[in-house]
This record gives sequence, C-alpha cells and structure tokens, in this order.
Amino acid sequence: MNRMTFWDHIDELRHRIFKSIFVLVLSSIFSYSYSNQIISILLRPLETIDMLNNIQVLSITTFFFTKVLVSIISGILFSLPFIMYQIWVFVQPLFTIKKSNSFMLLTFSLLFSLFGFLFAYFVIIPNSLYFFTSISNNDIAINYNFTLDGYISYVCWILLGCCLLFQLPIVTIFGCFIGLFTTEFLKQYRRLGLVLFMVVSAVITPPDPVSQLFVFFPLAILYEFSILISRMIKKKW
Repeated sequence: MNRMTFWDHIDELRHRIFKSIFVLVLSSIFSYSYSNQIISILLRPLETIDMLNNIQVLSITTFFFTKVLVSIISGILFSLPFIMYQIWVFVQPLFTIKKSNSFMLLTFSLLFSLFGFLFAYFVIIPNSLYFFTSISNNDIAINYNFTLDGYISYVCWILLGCCLLFQLPIVTIFGCFIGLFTTEFLKQYRRLGLVLFMVVSAVITPPDPVSQLFVFFPLAILYEFSILISRMIKKKW
C-alpha cells in the first residue's frame, strides 16, 4: 500500500469536505420543501399545555427565516450519517480499529442520537414547557404568548444538545478501542463525571430542576453503561 503524502491528505480532506457540504446543501433544500410539516411537528409539544394557538409572529420576515433555520438544522441531521462516514474514513488510518468495529461505532452513534432526540422531544420539552407555564398563579394574571422564532430556537437547542450528550457511550467505546480509557479510569473518575453531568444539564436545559434531573439521570445511566461496555471490550480485546 502506497503511503500518502501530506498534500495527498490535504487533497483528500478537501474532497471529503466538498462532498459533505454538497450533501448538506441538498438535504437543507430538500428539508425546506417540508419545512412547514417540520415546524408543525416541533410545535406539537405545545398541545400538552394547550397553548398551540398562542404562537405569534412579530415580523414580516420571521416565518421565512424560521423556515430557513429549520431547513438548515434538518439538513444537518439528515446529512449527519454521511458526514460522520466521511470524517471517519479520513481519520480511520490513524487508528487500528477493525472495519466491523467502525461500522458498529457509526451504527450505535446514530441510534444514540435518535434516542437523545426522542428523549428531548417527548420528555424534556413538554415537561419544561409545563414547568414554566405553571409558575404563574391567581395573584398575577399572565397571558403566555410565544414568538415562533423564540420557541423554535428553544426547541432546537434542546434537541441538538440531547443528541450530542447521548454520544457519551460512543466516545467511551472509541476511547477504549484506542486505549485512551479503561474500566478502572472510568470508575476512578465517576464522581467527577457526575458533577460534570450536573453542570452540563444546567447549561443545555431551562433553569428548572425538573428538566435538569431529566437530563442528569440518563447521563448517569449512560456513564454506567459505558463502564459496562469498557469491561466487555477489555475482556474481548
């Protein structure tokens, strides 16, 4: 096998970046044609607090730019498998990981991203909306009305944050494959990890303890799952 020069690697990187951007643009354009349906899905959690009709648009251009934002984010999510594949094929020669293990990492990464998305959509977002809208009482009359762009940005931030956070086992598995993490290391720094999870949960979720706990406990479970996976990898390899 011929060794690639530095400029060969640069040329390969350029081609893979171009392919990734091209697929991202196509995915975003495709998503724009369904942006109304996507926005309707993102608005659906408001039904749990009976405020679906409380969405407002305060600017003429707001709805258009919201559709563009949703299209770009959807395009990123749809093209993510292809982008991840391009990244992995480029960096794989640096690591001694079998192709079967590489396929397993990519598959589990997509699955955990999906789990994070569904968890945020069905658990975090409805409960956080309920918490914030239930703060008011009879002494202070408050009429809740949400702007479309503000609500969509809020929902997308939580969805993307949870998708990334649920990649914790993938990072651990990859670290174990390349010898960066061990079972003993993960056990030793378990308390530090739990503290970091509390901080991360407070950053990506609204400032209410309910939403933070809803994020913290799955992360803690995923960390224990990572320890279990690292033990299995140690026994097999």
